[in-house]
Amino acid sequence: MGDSHKEKDPDAEGRRAKLRRMNRVGCLLLVVIVLVPLLLHYLSLAPEAERELEAEMARLTEAGILLSPEDLIPEVPEGELNAADLYQQAFGAVQMTADERTIVYDLESDRAARLATLRELISRNPGYFDLIERASRLPHCAFPVDWSDPFARGRYHGPQLREVTRWLRRRMEVRAADGNWDGVLQDAGRILRIGEHLKLEPAVLSAATGSALQRIGLSQLGEVLDEAEPSVPACRKLYDQLDQIDHVPASVRGLKGELALYDMPIFEEIPADVASRGVLSFRRLMPDETLADELAIRSYGSVGKHLLYRDKLATLRRMEKTILAASMPWPECRQQMAEARRVPYEMPSRHSVLTRSQDVSIPASVFADLDPGRARAPSDVRSVHTQFLLQRDERASELRLMQVALAAVAYRVERGQYPDSLAELEAAGWDTPLDPFSRQPLRYRREGDGFVVWGLGPNLKDDNGVEYDPQTMVYLEGPYDIVLRCASGD
Repeated sequence: MGDSHKEKDPDAEGRRAKLRRMNRVGCLLLVVIVLVPLLLHYLSLAPEAERELEAEMARLTEAGILLSPEDLIPEVPEGELNAADLYQQAFGAVQMTADERTIVYDLESDRAARLATLRELISRNPGYFDLIERASRLPHCAFPVDWSDPFARGRYHGPQLREVTRWLRRRMEVRAADGNWDGVLQDAGRILRIGEHLKLEPAVLSAATGSALQRIGLSQLGEVLDEAEPSVPACRKLYDQLDQIDHVPASVRGLKGELALYDMPIFEEIPADVASRGVLSFRRLMPDETLADELAIRSYGSVGKHLLYRDKLATLRRMEKTILAASMPWPECRQQMAEARRVPYEMPSRHSVLTRSQDVSIPASVFADLDPGRARAPSDVRSVHTQFLLQRDERASELRLMQVALAAVAYRVERGQYPDSLAELEAAGWDTPLDPFSRQPLRYRREGDGFVVWGLGPNLKDDNGVEYDPQTMVYLEGPYDIVLRCASGD
């Protein structure tokens, strides 16, 4: 019977085993030859990225874009008074209880009781208002800032100055009830100067809050202009004060202050207690809380350093474009901001302080209740810095509209009626300002016994003085203008 199985050849089996070993060794050598140089090259990228980052920082410093913290601190010339010293004295000089601070909110519906309470509280605090008046007249204001600790930037003085302007607005209310119209204009001017003082702090938040305080003061003034009978000199003084306010330098300064913060060494050594500090909290950025508490850039090794250096480089380039955009008219500003957002990051945003702090759009849901028209706006204009610059220009438009309103009220006081056109105001010696958006003259017309003045706004279209309605309109698209109406001179 024939053998159905061939006998195994021991030599052939040995050759095959040897061949398999050689294949494994060859594959391993191939991996070493190909991957090790790639790995070594990748690990060398950290020093290369660091050198590129240093070169970029030197370029921005030479161009005056990246400033040291010391360059950003407002200077008070020797021998000059510092308004911040008087403000801080005022913060501690208020003589009223916590209940008295809030009681005015409970008297909104009872105007007589509200005015009586306000008069009593104001008359009890002459020293407080005297300090505020003296501080607001000073040109220099520099609150102390510990720039050695970047987290101290969160302790700015906006809340205290907001409280100061709140009490000036209440005094405006009392003075309007008493017919002290010059006093109303004087307090509006003080609020404007306090806003300018706050904008001297090198931070975007300070610039935005200072402008917001000014807008609130102007809104309070706008409520009484229909019935106001101030003196022409008082109108002229506030008009000239408005003419001197320029939001652009303050916004550029705020952005440079933010960029200076990114240049600080917090991205080299993250303190272990950062999670409890509440600012740039890694506990919020990292999914692993243990890692978050111990995080430092060196924990990532060379690969992580490369990614983080590249992210910082991208942040510098984004901020440079943003700072350039701050000096551009809309819509060029919007185009420049879109370019800034296209600068790529290399590290996923959930792992990087820089990308989390920079690559942010305000969710539409934030605006859904307060301003649904803004919630429907394109996502690019909801980015934090674009919103900051856009609202800055809107505040500038409101300032210019108020200038025209003050000139028209002064014209009425002198001649018994409002002017029929801006040309009549100019003939009476008032230089009417330009629309900050269109860089063209503002629009004006008589309306009943009063008037309406408007600017085109960011859509750059003349919508004939239509006011923004957040329920029916899309923010930025319109049709609407930035409008101020004065109903009557009676």
